[in-house]
Amino acid sequence: MRTLIYDEAYGGGILDDRELKAVIPGGSSTFLLGPDKVDTPLDFESIAAVGSMLGSGGVIVMHDQTCIVGAVHGL
Repeated sequence: MRTLIYDEAYGGGILDDRELKAVIPGGSSTFLLGPDKVDTPLDFESIAAVGSMLGSGGVIVMHDQTCIVGAVHGL
């Protein structure tokens, strides 16, 4: 996930260089992962091993000022 989020060829980092708060790795129907899981490979087995799913594959990245409750409610 780190490469997808931070590499200039992909996500290019977090808005305004903020700190990572959480990642939803597979779209709105999957469980959140904390910043301690950012080095988890984006494959089915690895994501399942840390307690989430790939689902639709729509990765949602939240920075440290994101209200998780508000963000999830809006999904």
